[in-house]
Amino acid sequence: MKITESPVSRLLITVSVASAMFACKGEQEAASPAAGNESTKAAVTSTTAQPAAKDTPTTAREMPASGLSVSPNLTDASTARQSATKGKARPASTVTISPASLKLGKMQPGVPKSGKVTITNTGEEPIQIKKAVASCGCTTPNWPKDPIGPGESADIEITLKPTLKQGQVLKKRVTLTMMDGGAPTVIPVEGEVGLYVKMSPDFLDASKIDSGPPATVVLESADKIPFAIVSVEPDVLDGMDPNKALKHELTMDWGKWETAGRRPSLKFLTDHPNAPELSMTVRRAIVRPQAPTKVSPRAATSKLVAAAQANNLDGVKAAVADKDDLASTSIGGMTALLWACKNGNGEMVDVLLTAGSDPNLGNKVGKRP
Repeated sequence: MKITESPVSRLLITVSVASAMFACKGEQEAASPAAGNESTKAAVTSTTAQPAAKDTPTTAREMPASGLSVSPNLTDASTARQSATKGKARPASTVTISPASLKLGKMQPGVPKSGKVTITNTGEEPIQIKKAVASCGCTTPNWPKDPIGPGESADIEITLKPTLKQGQVLKKRVTLTMMDGGAPTVIPVEGEVGLYVKMSPDFLDASKIDSGPPATVVLESADKIPFAIVSVEPDVLDGMDPNKALKHELTMDWGKWETAGRRPSLKFLTDHPNAPELSMTVRRAIVRPQAPTKVSPRAATSKLVAAAQANNLDGVKAAVADKDDLASTSIGGMTALLWACKNGNGEMVDVLLTAGSDPNLGNKVGKRP
């Protein structure tokens, strides 16, 4: 008996094909256009020309819910393409720096010196420098703000300002970051501060004011060019000679230094052509002033202890002369000798030890002079 294809059957076939094409759309976009079109045509032809028999068993891969058989090659191609493109790094900008590092050569102490390097775009797309970061505050880069086209070049000016310290080698760097987020480019910057005037000592130690001979500062020409010292700030050195010489010897006046406010450094101005300004550090002693001791009416049991607690040397001498008890204590077991040691009064300690105070006599917590 011949079965005529009804309109309902044709409608079901049309809906099935449309659903299958929609489901494969994502797979076709991931795969190559040619492979996607060929796979889709083959799938549609297979469905319309040879519908599967009801009794023919199928697997999930061969027959999805849409009723269309999916080509294994299409799925594998999509997966491979996604794996190849996933996590792929963005290509870096292609640039060259000429020269590769900026060498500024000999430099005068405290005098800035500038140099240039050329950046060239060797890529196929325009590049633009987003920022140039120096490794320290003594280095200042000046870079082009406009885009640089393929094959074009631009200059980058870098200025390095050394300190007043002579005879040191400077090694800095400037890092360029591009707008496209490519790998940064590093430009090394080098310079050498010459030794023109040798200064000794390297620093003055204010903690040794009361010990040893007076501090002497010697300035001697290292390049055999005579020079004169024009001024010293602050004016705390004696023996300045206005005449040119290869060597100058000066003496520190600590009294003037105290009056000038205990300045942490000295600055010398000279007429030397390569060392117009010099600097010397003064290392200051750390002195913590002691707060005056408050004497409580109940704090002492004798005039001797009361005077020692108040750091009153004359009062201690008078109490010793009056034969006051050297072993008497204040609250806490503090003898006059303990108070003298706590206050740091060496002369008072000598007076009490000469009078016969016992240095092994401690207070209530066991502390002894």
